[in-house]
Amino acid sequence: MPDYGVEERLPMFMGVLSYHSPQSLNSSLYNWREYLFPNMVWLDGMFVQLNERSKQDDEVMDEHIPHIPADVTVTGDPEEDTHPGLTIANFCRAAEKQTGRSENLLLYMEKDFQVDQAFVEELRESMESVHVLSQRGVNYIRLTSPVGDGRSLMWSCSALNTTWHCTPSGRHRWSNLPSVIRCDWFLRHLEPFALVTDTSYNNCDRRHPDSSYINWEHVLRDGRVEWVNNQWVVAHSKQDLFRHVEVDNRL
Repeated sequence: MPDYGVEERLPMFMGVLSYHSPQSLNSSLYNWREYLFPNMVWLDGMFVQLNERSKQDDEVMDEHIPHIPADVTVTGDPEEDTHPGLTIANFCRAAEKQTGRSENLLLYMEKDFQVDQAFVEELRESMESVHVLSQRGVNYIRLTSPVGDGRSLMWSCSALNTTWHCTPSGRHRWSNLPSVIRCDWFLRHLEPFALVTDTSYNNCDRRHPDSSYINWEHVLRDGRVEWVNNQWVVAHSKQDLFRHVEVDNRL
């Protein structure tokens, strides 16, 4: 029986953030070409933000763009260091400009996450499932398994043939790990915070050598953004569909 509250699919875009890591980006693009793109079912466009953009970054993109099954937009310059929150907002605005609507999905990836080859079939089913789950009130879908001991506080939320672990945002923080994000939700609730440029966001991560750097994960963790109290529903995959592969060995 059809689900009359769900469109067949929402437009799906992929957004990649890379920061002066051409080797990691190159390695991941080879992996995505073999294991991710063939299993995405739909891909309406791809955006790549190159922080501290270099000649090597451009050479990597020039090599791979002909093999990516969608139009690719590359942004960034040698001096730019856009944090993930603003990057996601920019990607979502670009998708909105392309489709004429804000109801788009964004598969957000950083340059050093690759498909775990052990879960390729699960990835394909998950990429189909997110189109339904994201239209049932789940706006932030993590493609990695939950961490810590909070599983007892989660419930099963299913869409098509895939079961996810769901929890309110108050019990699981934002993470920059691979995720599918509803752009209309992000633009309404989180873009205003991502656009903040004053010093209140500086020095969020005291481990970082640049005190002006904005650590988006820390901003959403320490109360500067009302992540916890909004109780949004966060979904997690049952497996880690992606693995971290850092080749450049940078922060």
